[in-house]
Amino acid sequence: MRNFISFIILLLISVNLIAQNADHFCGHQHVMNKLDQINSAYKKEFLALTGEFKSNRISSEFGPCTVNVVVHVVYFNDEANVSDDQIFNQIDILNRRLNHLNNDTSLLRDQFLPITGNPSGIFFKLAEIDPQGNPTNGILRVPTNRDGFGSSNEFLSEGVKYTSEGGSSAWNPQRYLNIWVCDTKDETGMPTVAGYAIPPANLPNWPGGFEDIVDGVVIQWEFFGDDNDNLGKVTVHEVGHYFGLRHIWGDDLNCTGDDGINDTPSAADYSYFLCSQNSNTCEDNINGEDLFDMVENYMDYSFPGCQVAFTNDQNAFMNWVFENYRSQLCWDVTSIDNLKSQKLQLFPQPASTFINTGLIENKPFKIIDISGKIVHNGQLINGIITWNNLPNGLYLLNVGENNQRFIVINP
Repeated sequence: MRNFISFIILLLISVNLIAQNADHFCGHQHVMNKLDQINSAYKKEFLALTGEFKSNRISSEFGPCTVNVVVHVVYFNDEANVSDDQIFNQIDILNRRLNHLNNDTSLLRDQFLPITGNPSGIFFKLAEIDPQGNPTNGILRVPTNRDGFGSSNEFLSEGVKYTSEGGSSAWNPQRYLNIWVCDTKDETGMPTVAGYAIPPANLPNWPGGFEDIVDGVVIQWEFFGDDNDNLGKVTVHEVGHYFGLRHIWGDDLNCTGDDGINDTPSAADYSYFLCSQNSNTCEDNINGEDLFDMVENYMDYSFPGCQVAFTNDQNAFMNWVFENYRSQLCWDVTSIDNLKSQKLQLFPQPASTFINTGLIENKPFKIIDISGKIVHNGQLINGIITWNNLPNGLYLLNVGENNQRFIVINP
């Protein structure tokens, strides 16, 4: 009964947001408008960045790298105080869906298989060290006397990012991904957005000096984790914006918009939260094909059950933004001054019971799964690591300042 009631509540919220305006579901357009008010050149610079990537087909081999996340749970009542399990679950969803490790990729239509499958190389884990160097679990629980942070005039919930306004002040946004989980409802009692994201402060399409803007992601608490009809994909969508992605229809109608990504099919509009596989609203030429509208893409407004992939160029773009404009997010948990990730030469690949690092020194090591959990640690022996019963999957090996991912496939 509880799950049924929760489903009805979430359905009503979703219907209300859609009925008001699709922009109330994702606050990206409100963010763009606010930034353009502050700096009239912002939209032009944003388009220039995506245009540069599209015209030059810029590639990146940065990573893999793990982003340290701090989740600010700002709650007025107990139901908005989301559980640790929901937070762990959402981190796992981000890791899987940004690296094409989700188990529903079979829902992709055949025409999209050639343009999907590559991982972003960006992983996430809850922070273990706070900005002062103290141990932390990466979760801040902050009670508030505000029953909602939204406004019918502003839509965005920027007050949640400031302790002085009843929220929780950000940790250094150059070192941490700040995610605020809160109630975005306004004076009418309904959430203004399901979520929104602010791009990193040092992107070239993000001019400096915006003292009233803090970068990070804000999520309406009902949509955090997969214990809802959005399956945790609101946060996936917003993290895509956080790393510079636009909506796949380009936020303009009638095939006039462009998201700046070569391999995403154009669309005349968003998909109205449906899962129609028969729509081809714009003419394309992607690798010689006119592809249908990609309702499977996380950056569309399609039915959440349809959304299963980023394209290869979307993942490459996020990786490129990370490498060139936000590499300080990549630092090792053991040292706040270690900002860069270097590759190890691992073999064999895939591995089953052991892996050779190619190192001579017998250094300490950690093997981390995609949820950020340390599943094996110890000391290298002649550069080799052995284990018993590591499940199939993608892992990150950390040896001192060096990090490299590898795959385990058991015979």
